[in-house]
Amino acid sequence: MDIIVISILLAFSGGVLFLHYLPTYLRKIESSRFVYQLQEADWFQKPVYAGLFIFGVNALLFSLVWLLVLMPLFQQVWSVLLLLSMTTLCSVWFWMVTSRAYRQPSGRWIFSVIGSSFYLFCFLLLLYIHTTVAPVDLYLEVSFFYLIGAFIALAASIIQFFVTSIEPRQLEKEQT
Repeated sequence: MDIIVISILLAFSGGVLFLHYLPTYLRKIESSRFVYQLQEADWFQKPVYAGLFIFGVNALLFSLVWLLVLMPLFQQVWSVLLLLSMTTLCSVWFWMVTSRAYRQPSGRWIFSVIGSSFYLFCFLLLLYIHTTVAPVDLYLEVSFFYLIGAFIALAASIIQFFVTSIEPRQLEKEQT
C-alpha cells in the first residue's frame, strides 16, 4: 500500500513541476532536430497523417512496455514502475515535439483527436473488460485494477489531447 501512495505523490508532484516548467521545455524542444525534420515533412502537415503518426507511436510505446513487462527481468514492482515512468516521459516528450512540429492551425483539432484516440480505445476496452468479464471471472482486486487502468488511459487521452491541441504560440502568449 505504501508504494501506491508514494507513486501517486510522485506522479502528482511531477505533474505540478511539468506544468510549471512547460514553457521552458517547449522552447528547448523548438530547437530540436526531430522537430525540424517533422516540420519539413509534407505528409506531417496534413492533420490525418500527423494524427495517425502519433497514434502509431502511442501504440508502439504501449506494445513495447507490455513486451518488456512480460520479460522476467521486469517482474519486480520497482522495475515495472520505472519502465512505466520512462515510457510516460517519452510519450509526453513526443507529444510536445509533435505539437511543436505541426504548424497548420486549421487541422490541429483533427490531429489531436486522432492522435489521442489510441488511449481512448484503451479506456473503452478496459471499461468493457471491467463491466463484462472482470466481475464474473476474476477476483475483486483484478476487477478494480482494470477500472484503475481504464481511468489512467482516459487521463492519458485527455492530457495528450490538450498537449497537442493547444497551439504553441498561444501558450507562449498566455505565459507572457
